[in-house]
Amino acid sequence: MRARRLLVVAAGAWLSTLFGFTGPPSRPSVGSRRDGPVLFVFAHPDDEAMFFMPSVASLHDEGYDIHFLCLTTGDADGLGRTRATELAAAAEEIGAVTVRLLDDPAFADGFGAAWDIAAAADAIDRYIRTAQFKWVITFDQDGVSQHPNHRDVHRAVRRVALDHSSVPFLVLRTVSQARAFTANLEVLAMPLLCDWLQPPGGLLFWTTSHAGSWRSMRRHGSQWRWFRKLFVVCSRYSYVNQLDPLSSLETAPGSPLPSERLG
Repeated sequence: MRARRLLVVAAGAWLSTLFGFTGPPSRPSVGSRRDGPVLFVFAHPDDEAMFFMPSVASLHDEGYDIHFLCLTTGDADGLGRTRATELAAAAEEIGAVTVRLLDDPAFADGFGAAWDIAAAADAIDRYIRTAQFKWVITFDQDGVSQHPNHRDVHRAVRRVALDHSSVPFLVLRTVSQARAFTANLEVLAMPLLCDWLQPPGGLLFWTTSHAGSWRSMRRHGSQWRWFRKLFVVCSRYSYVNQLDPLSSLETAPGSPLPSERLG
């Protein structure tokens, strides 16, 4: 019965994106490229496509220069070189102007990899100092999928933010599993929900189509398996990005991370 309900949800999501709901991204007006480039910091090649595409596409369409800083090559399965090439192709598809991919054993890919957060923070800090970024965007403390590498990226960025008070840092809000995979229902009501979902001091990006995420993920051929195709179609992060400011609580030295922030 549970499997049948999942199939119904997936079918509904697929149909809603096929029949009439394929318009361009909807977004607030966020300025122009004169305000500075935007940096996305993530853990693996394909994170940008699976989780951040509504933000990436919207900001790119607004005229912002998009920078990607990927902290690993995704080499947990020995595919690091392949995945590096795939990220470069995906970035070109998206229109990102710069892609920096790191390969440091101090913060390597893998569920069991113990990260040196200070080393990761130093690498991020060095990159942030190369430009006057309008925003730096990354995962929140729950890492969207609870992947430990995602959460460690957040911890490293949080540390960096202490030394860059003039740069707005934004984090992608993790939502409950129930909301994460019923996005199409939410998108249908988005014109009515925008004001309610707009994060205070943050940004809200949404689109009625998963096409952007789909096109980008196709460039990650080594990862483009059936379950990721289903994820892209059904996942909220293909349609909606709520970006919260990295709060004073999170950036205060020694402060604990909030236990959760479920939208």
